Amino acid sequence: MGRTLYVGLTNLYMDLNKPPEIGFTHFQSPFRKLVINGQKLIVLFLQRPKDSGLTGAHPDKFPMEQNLKLAPIDGALLDDPTKYRRLVGRLIYLTVIRPDILFSIRTLSQFMHEPRKPHWDATLRILKYIKGTPGQGLLFPVSNNLELKAFCDSDWGGCRATKRSVTGYCVLGNSLIS
Repeated sequence: MGRTLYVGLTNLYMDLNKPPEIGFTHFQSPFRKLVINGQKLIVLFLQRPKDSGLTGAHPDKFPMEQNLKLAPIDGALLDDPTKYRRLVGRLIYLTVIRPDILFSIRTLSQFMHEPRKPHWDATLRILKYIKGTPGQGLLFPVSNNLELKAFCDSDWGGCRATKRSVTGYCVLGNSLIS
């Protein structure tokens, strides 16, 4: 079996007996692949009552409703916007290893200056989604055939707030590169 390496927000821990409070877990599987996941982060996000307190919530199958269009003026303003900002900021940190939530978090980060109730509800849905998929992360195989593939998608005028196009892309080898 491989060794486990914990990478925290500020320190690098090599001691297997003392994992950090917050961090990504890196390990080499017996199949000669490097796996990076944020299972410890996800558990912390769900347990902290000042963030969400969603430990007992049912997981969702998707991070965001399919045709959900959030706008900066829909819904009531949140009483405590710092709670929303803190949670979305933590989720941005998690997107480094979870590209499946990247679009949703990018959308929600547009409303950091004046978050509203629908934005908070969408953030909680993302938390419920990652609760159901805590072990997902990035997988890097040891061997590589150096074949690159790129994919791009755009939605012309898809942003309701700015009327601008929304574009996304990914570059793949044997695993996600960018």
